[in-house]
Amino acid sequence: MKLFEPINIRNKTAANRIMMAPCVVFGAGTENGDVGEFRMNHYGQRAKDGVGTIVIEAVAVQEKCLGSIPALIGAWSDEHIPQLKKLADRIQKYPVISIVQIMHRGARRTGLKDNEIPFGPSAGILDNATTMREATIEELEGVRDSFITAAVRVQKAGFDGVELHNAHGFFLTQMVSGIINKRTDEYGGTLDKRIKLPLDILNGIREACGTNFIIGVRVGANEPTYDDGIQIAKIYEANGIDYISVSAGYGDMSILPSPPPDFPFNAVVYGGALIKKNIKRVPVILVNDIKTAERGEWLLQNGFGDMIAYGKPLLATPDFVSRARTMPQKNNDCVKCKQCHWFSDYKKCPVFR
Repeated sequence: MKLFEPINIRNKTAANRIMMAPCVVFGAGTENGDVGEFRMNHYGQRAKDGVGTIVIEAVAVQEKCLGSIPALIGAWSDEHIPQLKKLADRIQKYPVISIVQIMHRGARRTGLKDNEIPFGPSAGILDNATTMREATIEELEGVRDSFITAAVRVQKAGFDGVELHNAHGFFLTQMVSGIINKRTDEYGGTLDKRIKLPLDILNGIREACGTNFIIGVRVGANEPTYDDGIQIAKIYEANGIDYISVSAGYGDMSILPSPPPDFPFNAVVYGGALIKKNIKRVPVILVNDIKTAERGEWLLQNGFGDMIAYGKPLLATPDFVSRARTMPQKNNDCVKCKQCHWFSDYKKCPVFR
């Protein structure tokens, strides 16, 4: 199976093309951004099972970006390094590439105190719900520096790299989006200006962490169109990114052209396949409702991507990889609840009852 062929990411070799997608373990949160024992076991089990690359769930680069989600792991302080190191050590007992996704929520924050208005790229209303003010240049530079110092902490903890979260409507997505970013300074206007902050972060991490440190990115297939997603991915590739993981962006997926009848996957995966056609140097990772090893294998065999990131299947199935070797059609215990309980509290997931 191509799914079990090795693949290079920068200077590291993954034993296979299965990636654990970054999925926040809601309900396992601890105070002060600590990892917690459940997460130690959660990621350790998947590493032991043989996942080639593990991307640790969204890790906050600034404490004030948490909003009402104190459950997020933190990397905004040197005090987080020992916990992160403990997690890296648990994973790296096994031959796995270990990546930490780093993120800032931007205007996507709730539960703020004293009627605080969160900053976004521009003043306006985000998601038809949240009032945001325009971030100052100093605040944008502060976000840049927070990403870079968080990456340095991740490296000190022993991880192989970081993944920039430029998808799902969070801050880097807000900055890159022509829908949300209406600035008229050096951070707004053309795509080259809107993507300045993420590229400054990328270049800053490379300078601080060196040539051997992996820097990947998660982008949206739609920002808001497929063509926009392709252009963003190409800019990242041209600026030295090490892999591109394609998920959903800020745009409305329902208004995009439907995938061709002979492409048995959803619009997110199709967008990733379109990006793969336009990327020459680095691996492109596909994700979203791929479900089984068999379906991932079909995508790889047909050249639509280079790696497959599994989310819910790996959340529900600690031995997903072991089963994939012997029963690729039925190696997923996820029962597809109408509303995924994992994303409110993992303990409500039927697998943990």
